[in-house]
Amino acid sequence: MRRLDSGTHVARPPPKSVRPAIGQSSAGGNRVSTAEEFGEGESFAVQRQLISGYIEGFLQREHTGPEHLEELVTTLQKLGGRDDDTYNVHVLKESIEALNRAAELRELHAANHGELVARYAELIGRALGLPPEELADLVFAARVHDVGKIFVPERILNKSGSLTEDEFYLVKMHARVGCEIVATIPDSETLQKAVEHHHEALDGSGYPAVSAGKRFR
Repeated sequence: MRRLDSGTHVARPPPKSVRPAIGQSSAGGNRVSTAEEFGEGESFAVQRQLISGYIEGFLQREHTGPEHLEELVTTLQKLGGRDDDTYNVHVLKESIEALNRAAELRELHAANHGELVARYAELIGRALGLPPEELADLVFAARVHDVGKIFVPERILNKSGSLTEDEFYLVKMHARVGCEIVATIPDSETLQKAVEHHHEALDGSGYPAVSAGKRFR
């Protein structure tokens, strides 16, 4: 796992009453969640409850920074595991969606941003004739692309003026942090790349790889 700078503190999230739980859409609509598409057994329901409780407690901590990324990832993998040493992918995906919605609520005018991006991505993917599995990956990556912002301080996310060099460094870090969170999903290399590189540019001016844009030509 990449080592990230510590010492960054995230302010308290919005009150519990406005923070969406696992499987709940921040838009209040009827979107079917990743897990609901596959039904809920008793074991799944228990896992879902445990992870929801952990995320709730995690977000209520007074200080939460990038130094807690490893703990978050390890706990999600542990709670999303099964007795046969495999992972419940649907539970993990819902957990990441819940974290992404919480991140959106910490940033002004960002609520439902991931869902809107996912809708546009789906339209483009269908127009390109992507196979169902690739389309599903595209839509999920689009929905949670900013999940790494859960570790960016609210004062920076909502700053009205220009960012300092140090502040912009923390913002840019959200792409790689998001990649680490998505990496809890087994065999998710494509998803990881999509999240990590969603700020790259064709001319190489994006981040975090800067020159990576040349590889997209």
